[in-house]
Amino acid sequence: MALNNILTLTLLAISLLLFSFSSNAENKKTITLAYYQMNIDAGNVSGLKPLVVGLHANYAIWNGFSIEGRLAYPYDGARLIDGDNEIEIDMSLISGAYIKYNAPLLANLFSPYVMFGQSYAEVEITAVKVDGVQALDNQAFSADSSAYGLGVDIKVSNKLFIGLEHMNYYDEESFEITATALNINYKF
Repeated sequence: MALNNILTLTLLAISLLLFSFSSNAENKKTITLAYYQMNIDAGNVSGLKPLVVGLHANYAIWNGFSIEGRLAYPYDGARLIDGDNEIEIDMSLISGAYIKYNAPLLANLFSPYVMFGQSYAEVEITAVKVDGVQALDNQAFSADSSAYGLGVDIKVSNKLFIGLEHMNYYDEESFEITATALNINYKF
């Protein structure tokens, strides 16, 4: 197991442990349901856009800083037809552990944030047609990568927030996974 996998799993375990055992402070814990529009660029092919649903567990640790664990599963794969090329992609999992800095403004009504950490993805790409010729070239892989992003949460009530976020989950060599997400956050 690569060092990055170990780091990702360790940060995820720590965030989930803090999240589950801490009950003494109000509004330090957040559970989030997220709807992602992924964007996958694989070499010369771009525009693969699978739809993904995620669950986030966040625990505020100190002065705007928090740790967050995420699990996301696609509910719709993607097929790209680009001229004579036809590509399919299936993602079975995206997970990660992140450190997040939140900067509440206007009495917590508007709260921009930045985050960074480690992401892990399981992906299978199938080239159905390449240059008009039938092909079944499968490329399945699991990979982890440094990840970063930014977003904003908008207060609906003392416990409920909606958010918009952009993340770069994976960016290595000729393969990139980014996402724009709509989040519904509940603090307790």
